[in-house]
Amino acid sequence: MQSQRILEALVFIGLGSLGGCAAPDSAGPRRVIASDKETTASDLGSLRGRGEAHLHRDEYRYAIGMPCGGVAAGQVYLLGDGTLGEWHINGELNATGYGSESYRTRRPARQLEQGFRLVVDDGSGTPFAAVLADRDFGGDFDAIEFIGTYPTAEVRYRSTDEHRVPPVEVTLTAGSPFIPLNARDSALPCTVMRFSLRSRADHPLTGSLTGWLENAVERVRPGRLFVERRNQPVQEAGMSSIVMDAVATTMDEATDRPDRVLFDFEGDDFRGWTVEGHAFGTAPGRGTLPNQSAVEGYTGRGFVSSYHGGDGATGQMISAPFKVDRRFLVFRIGGGSDMRQTSVQLFITGRSVGQACGDNSERLDLFAWDLSPYQGEDAQLEIMDRGSGAWAHINVDDVMLSDRLPRELCEPRPDALTNGTMALTFLGDAAPTLEAPMQLSSADGVTRGPVAMLEAPFTLAPGETKELQFVISWHFPNLHTGHGQMYTNWFESALDVARYVSANEARLRTDTELFRTTYFDDATLPWWLAQRLIAPVANLATGTAQWWKNGRFWGWGGVGCCEGTCTHVWNYSHAEARLFPELARSTRVMQDLGTAFEPESGRVAFRGEVGRGSPFAADGQAGTVLKCYREHLTSTDDAFLRANWPRIKRAMECLIASDVELSRDNKPDGIILTAQPNTFDIEFFGANTFVGALYLAALEAAAVMAGHMDDAEFAAQCRAIATSGRAWTERNLFTGAYFVQRNLVRREAPFQYDVGCLSDQLFGQNWARALALPTVYDETMVRTALQSIYRYNWSPVVGVYNARFPPERVFARDREGGLFVCTWPNGGRPKEPVRYRDEVWTGIEYQVAAGMIWEGLVDEALTIVKAVDQRYDGALHNPWNEVECGDHYARAMASWGVLLALGGFEYDGPAGLIGMAPRLTAEQFASFFSGAEGWGRLEQTRAARVQTNTVDVRWGRVRLSAFRTELPPEVDAAGAVSCEIRAGDEVMNVTIERHGRAVTARWATPVVLEAGTALHARWSW
Repeated sequence: MQSQRILEALVFIGLGSLGGCAAPDSAGPRRVIASDKETTASDLGSLRGRGEAHLHRDEYRYAIGMPCGGVAAGQVYLLGDGTLGEWHINGELNATGYGSESYRTRRPARQLEQGFRLVVDDGSGTPFAAVLADRDFGGDFDAIEFIGTYPTAEVRYRSTDEHRVPPVEVTLTAGSPFIPLNARDSALPCTVMRFSLRSRADHPLTGSLTGWLENAVERVRPGRLFVERRNQPVQEAGMSSIVMDAVATTMDEATDRPDRVLFDFEGDDFRGWTVEGHAFGTAPGRGTLPNQSAVEGYTGRGFVSSYHGGDGATGQMISAPFKVDRRFLVFRIGGGSDMRQTSVQLFITGRSVGQACGDNSERLDLFAWDLSPYQGEDAQLEIMDRGSGAWAHINVDDVMLSDRLPRELCEPRPDALTNGTMALTFLGDAAPTLEAPMQLSSADGVTRGPVAMLEAPFTLAPGETKELQFVISWHFPNLHTGHGQMYTNWFESALDVARYVSANEARLRTDTELFRTTYFDDATLPWWLAQRLIAPVANLATGTAQWWKNGRFWGWGGVGCCEGTCTHVWNYSHAEARLFPELARSTRVMQDLGTAFEPESGRVAFRGEVGRGSPFAADGQAGTVLKCYREHLTSTDDAFLRANWPRIKRAMECLIASDVELSRDNKPDGIILTAQPNTFDIEFFGANTFVGALYLAALEAAAVMAGHMDDAEFAAQCRAIATSGRAWTERNLFTGAYFVQRNLVRREAPFQYDVGCLSDQLFGQNWARALALPTVYDETMVRTALQSIYRYNWSPVVGVYNARFPPERVFARDREGGLFVCTWPNGGRPKEPVRYRDEVWTGIEYQVAAGMIWEGLVDEALTIVKAVDQRYDGALHNPWNEVECGDHYARAMASWGVLLALGGFEYDGPAGLIGMAPRLTAEQFASFFSGAEGWGRLEQTRAARVQTNTVDVRWGRVRLSAFRTELPPEVDAAGAVSCEIRAGDEVMNVTIERHGRAVTARWATPVVLEAGTALHARWSW
């Protein structure tokens, strides 16, 4: 598997010592990042061509795992062979790796027994039977094909063995309902698997398709819980289900033998233990140690902790032998969750029979091993701490032998993160079986649950096609963040979810397919580009995103890391706000202007809660104002703005106050010189255009919002500051090639970029374009700077540069192309430059690509995005998991900004305005769009002296009173232009406004376009 990609990597490693990797002189990366980007005219042409949907075969299915559950409803993958994996549907934290570890090549795990088996009787006497999975995993197919068009994927089951080709053609379409602007139906905790069976025979066939699934309720490591997992068949109209839950186990507690405490320390003596190293100290602990978070559940009967000296110390403790004379060994355990670093291990006559660890918590949880097989034998315990990083310590207490299990280990806890229900459902009549005869997944150290099976019969006439639908649903009410799941407001159980899907199947399926068709099939975007831009949107259906029971949308930066819907990380994302505006508005209202807001200062705590982490991030602060304006634009009216304007204004005033702090005459001049904490986990000092451009864009947004709020004085103030800041920046920070930093405040401060070429130097300009705000800097300067970013920061072979400048973390390697965070093309690289400077982040790549497209640098932008696509090709890396600090990093949802730029999309819901100015194939262009209440397809065609634009509404409704576009370059700016606007059969009476090539048609009475209707604009000159 992966032979070609691995061979390329090995070849690169072999070439690593050649001259191309020699250290450059102090002039910077010119000899390391070549100006020749190895792209030919043919290459650029292929990037623009429509092409075909990418079909993953062979080794290019190795790393595939497309999220296929509901938005913010848990995480489960559709793997490259159509089975399901990476099951993280309960409320536990599912951090799957950090930093470079996230970019390792890995095949998604298959934690649960799950799959489908096809049986076909063609009357020959020997029925055909096959498991629908890769042969590597116990299946019967070796040439499976996978086409991922999120939110659904198609899996085609093929075999090169003519004796294993079934008499029916089998195709699976899988995913979860995903309907833009319908957040509730897009957040269902379920996966729908629809099998299409087409007969190849010339005679009737009978058969069955059997699906099976393991009960994963209360699925925990051995020793955590001794509950009974239960599967129950339920037959209802139109559906057959097996419901999975967990109930209390009845234990026989009759015994005459009292519990036997093994280790009860008194004073300062580790009686009965041999202690090595320094981690456990020289005496037993007494609960919480210095600098340790509070230890919960401590009783003090034999308590030991390896936190003496912090996480850096290592050591081990080995107990004296003891005789096994009770049924259970019971103890309490907490601390780190990495079994390789911190654990308790049980040895029976010298052989290891059990191992346990904490769950990255100082809470001491009960744990037990069943010692029934070892009665009368000698045992020993080893408590080990071999790690030195975060959570590299262990806490153990209350070790005893007992004939009774504590009740806590015998019954599900309502507040447990693993407690809930699951259901396997067939939409039709199927025969239930509670135990499946086949096993596909490998053991992972977790106790197995009972496996349920549903057998769905079918008959096929010659050439006939039939569809069989299965639904896998779940319902886990609790979350590790402590706020519960939104979907519990709608459903009581996994069976309730299945009932809803069954009752609404036709609508959910139709609307989801309508979106998929509109986005992919009816657009003119190159197929590779359409697939790449929507792939990060799948992050919304992973552990990155949560929708709390109180209605607040909340997110990690990546799965399990960078908590709190960080204002600076989520600054890059446009997907959730454009596809599900109510989610974005909830983050603004309940978090940025709610729990994170400091009324006195106007500061927005960047991790979502006042008092948690750093209280302020300068880029995130500016982004909060910009996002609030975006959320206004994606609303139907100005209610959101009116309700929140006082705090939005205060957030803007906070930045203006930072501007004033070191300015001349205590007056804001559009330049922030004070400390500017930011997304690079550092502080910038002095004038720079990373924070500076965001600040100017926020000022422009605030001015527009102030105008809507009849606050003319504040609007004028914001515009004046923006004008001043623009002029100063153009004079003082533009080198002729790009914008630099002037740190005149703390020259000794580390992590500055000074004369470097920062890829994000024009982030605010991109935001301004996306919101149709005035440009923040001179357009010629902007275009030149973007060309420099491409020339100096983008390399088709990142390994050459990183051989000279090794990155802190690796997110692109060897012969892969990528855009570096910052380079110093003319020398002057600081001794300790901006953090992460030598890394490649897809979120920045998309952000820069969008900015380039807005300014007309389409080839450069497509080249950058294509490199992302080639890195995440399914062979070495999962196409639906663009990583940074952790998996499914939210910054990658900047990809939706590329789509906005490609269409030159503009939307103002309260004003009833929509606009388009395509940057790609403007003569014939079509793309998906979404508004406040509806979505559909925008189209543009050009012929001789005529341009036609169409707003085709396919779902919901769109209220319009204005349409804006750009005319071709050849149109005479002084010549006459006419426009006919038709909404359905009605011809609108319009007035035309012209600003260069930009033209706007307005009409007095708004028209409401319902689904199935369109607005047509015909321009002639």
